[in-house]
Amino acid sequence: MAHFREPRHMPIQFAEFYKKQADLDLKIINSVPREEFPLHIFSPTIQQILQELHDKLNFPISYTACSLLYAASVAIGNTYKLRYRWDVKANLFIVLVGKPGTNKSHPIEFAITPILNKDQKSFHKYEKLMDEYENWSNSNSKKKMGGAIKKPILEQIIVSDISIEALKAILYTNKRGVGLYSDEIAGWLNSFKKYNSALEQWLSIWSGKEIIHQRKNSRPYRISDPFASVIGTMQTEIIEQIAAGNQLKNGFMDRILFVNQPNLERIGWKTNTSELESTEQWNKILGELLDLDFDTESGIAVSHFLHFTPEAEQIIIEWQNQNIKNDKEQSGEMNDGISAKMEIQRWNYGSGHRRQGQRILGY
Repeated sequence: MAHFREPRHMPIQFAEFYKKQADLDLKIINSVPREEFPLHIFSPTIQQILQELHDKLNFPISYTACSLLYAASVAIGNTYKLRYRWDVKANLFIVLVGKPGTNKSHPIEFAITPILNKDQKSFHKYEKLMDEYENWSNSNSKKKMGGAIKKPILEQIIVSDISIEALKAILYTNKRGVGLYSDEIAGWLNSFKKYNSALEQWLSIWSGKEIIHQRKNSRPYRISDPFASVIGTMQTEIIEQIAAGNQLKNGFMDRILFVNQPNLERIGWKTNTSELESTEQWNKILGELLDLDFDTESGIAVSHFLHFTPEAEQIIIEWQNQNIKNDKEQSGEMNDGISAKMEIQRWNYGSGHRRQGQRILGY
């Protein structure tokens, strides 16, 4: 993984890792067997978390690693982006694929628990403020109660069963962004066959393009910088049914990272379920990411930007050229579409805060 120029307020250097990771990146497609997950690319702390959850709770390492990436993506949100030719966010669309009973959902729930805890605190605060607002609103003597009270807005990060209209309303008030978690995500994908406009807007969200909301009986608004990451689970046999729709034709499926650990079978419980050290470790890591804030030096909250150094730019160009070479050996419209999106996804993994990123990916 290539390194970046240090933005202001980021004094830590990681040149040694970048050099090592760059060598891995150019060989990773052919050098890592498909049945083996590249655990070595993560920092020692994350490797320890992945291994403990696997050993004590039977969490498949691939599912857990990608769940942690999703949670980190949501926590970073719009606070940091990578700027190279165009701006790249940390958003990810991930689907964990496997047979029933192979522990797909539990790794996700572990990864997002710190975010859900934050959402719960935000909701309690919202309820208290809403009670105050409703008491003021229902009062006959509003002026005696200290003047107008602004209607509170719920600060929400994780959403689940939500329509595109409700999601846009949340994105409009939440500049940082949100994370969608759908345990059985096939329903979310199938809904696009009925509501093509929703699919088009999800394509815009993935690309970070502006969304303009206009309805006849409501006030119009613009979401200039939408951010949403998505994760869910799916049984293996469902993939072909989903792919048979229009999603493949407009490239939507190319944007999803499908995680399928081969030869994964349902296994029995283990007795070694003592208290997990991983819980406290992950709470601390994700807590630091959730504490990241926007750049406000100009008086306006905007994203921080990371930039490639000249050395890193050369590495990413070599990697992209190798990617194109591999594509020529496996030509096909589907392969080309997936490969092109992977060039962007490749950057999404590393577009967050480098000090926090060291804890997650090792960079």
